[in-house]
Amino acid sequence: MPKFYLKNFCIDNNFYILLADENKIIDKAVPYKNQCYEDYFYGEDEVWENKLACYERQWSLSVRKIIMGDKLTEEDYDNIRKFVFYQKERTYGSNIHKTNQINESRLECLKMAVNMGKVNEKTLKYIIDNNKIFKPSEHIEILEKVIFYVDDLKILIIKYDTTLKLISSDMPVITINPFYPDALGVGSMGLVVFLPISPNKLLVLYDSKMYKNYNEFDYIESKSEYEVEVLNKFQFISAEKIVFSESSLNLNKFDDNCLRLRKNNRSKWGIVSFGPEDRKLIGLMPRVISFPYELSFAQLPSKIKSIPLNCRENLLRKVDKKCIEKLENKMKILPLMIRQGIINQNDISCSSKEAKKGCKEMLRFAKKYWKI
Repeated sequence: MPKFYLKNFCIDNNFYILLADENKIIDKAVPYKNQCYEDYFYGEDEVWENKLACYERQWSLSVRKIIMGDKLTEEDYDNIRKFVFYQKERTYGSNIHKTNQINESRLECLKMAVNMGKVNEKTLKYIIDNNKIFKPSEHIEILEKVIFYVDDLKILIIKYDTTLKLISSDMPVITINPFYPDALGVGSMGLVVFLPISPNKLLVLYDSKMYKNYNEFDYIESKSEYEVEVLNKFQFISAEKIVFSESSLNLNKFDDNCLRLRKNNRSKWGIVSFGPEDRKLIGLMPRVISFPYELSFAQLPSKIKSIPLNCRENLLRKVDKKCIEKLENKMKILPLMIRQGIINQNDISCSSKEAKKGCKEMLRFAKKYWKI
C-alpha cells in the first residue's frame, strides 16, 4: 500500500493495529512504514514498482488536496478514480483471493477431466502440487485495459464531524452494489466504491444515475456516529490481516456478532460449482460484503427497491442492446417458469404475476437509465 495513504492514519508516524482474525489490538502504536509492504511484490524486474511510484506521486497530490479541503481539477478527479481502483487490485488480500479462486477452478476442471478419463491421478497430483502463483502485476495489467469504464462514476467527499473516527485496513477499498449485490465489475450498473482517506474523510465513487441523494454535491459534512461505526465494520470485515487507526479507541467496537459477519462473508469468496461430476458449471464469487445496514450515499430509490431482486439483472452502466434483449427475454421466461413449477415461487419470494410485473418495471427502469 502507498506510504502516503498509510501516513494519513498516523500520529507521529505511528498507528495502532487490530489483528482482524483474532479481534485483538496490539498494545503499542507501531511505525506505519513497516506495514502492508513486501519486497518485489510486483516482480523482481521492478517495472510495475517504478510505474506505480510515478502514479503515486500524482495520486498523493490529489488526495492531499481532498484532506486539505482544496478545490479539485478534472485531472485530480481522474487521478482519484485511478488511485481507488488500482488500490483495490494491488493489495496482498486481493492477490490471494484471485490466486485461490483460479487454482480452485483449475482443480475442479481437472477433477472433471479425471472423471471423463482424460487425465490420470498422477498428473492430477502433479498439477495440484504445483499451483500457479499469480502476481499482482498480472491483475493490474488487466485493470489497465478496463479502467476507462469508471470515468462516469461520480465522486463524493464526506467529512465526518464525529467522536468516533474512521479507520482503515490492508483491504481499504470497499465495493458494494445494493441494486444487484453480486455485480461488482467496473462497468456494473449500481456500483458503489468507497474508502476512508483520513480519520474524518471518506472518498466515494458511485453510479449517480442510480443513487441520487447527493447528486447535487461533490462535498458534504455529516455528524452521523452511526454511519462511521458502519463504515468501520466494513473495514473490519474486508481486512485480510489488519485494521489500523491513529487511536486504539477507534478499534474497540467489534463484538462477537461482527466477528461472525467477518467469517461468514469470507467463507463465500471462493468458487461455486453445479452439475454432474464430469460436466460442472464453475463460478467465481466476488468479494461481496453482505452487511444489513444502509449507507446514506448508497440508498436505492423506492421504485427500484420495490422490484424483486430476482427480477433485476446484472447490467452495464453503458447501454448495450444485448442487455435489452436479456431483460425482454427474462420478462417472458421467468413468470412462465414459475407457473410451470420449474422455479418454486417460495425460493425467489415472488409469484408469477409479481415476477411479470417486476421484470416489466426492471425493463422500464433500464430504458430510462440508458435514456432510450
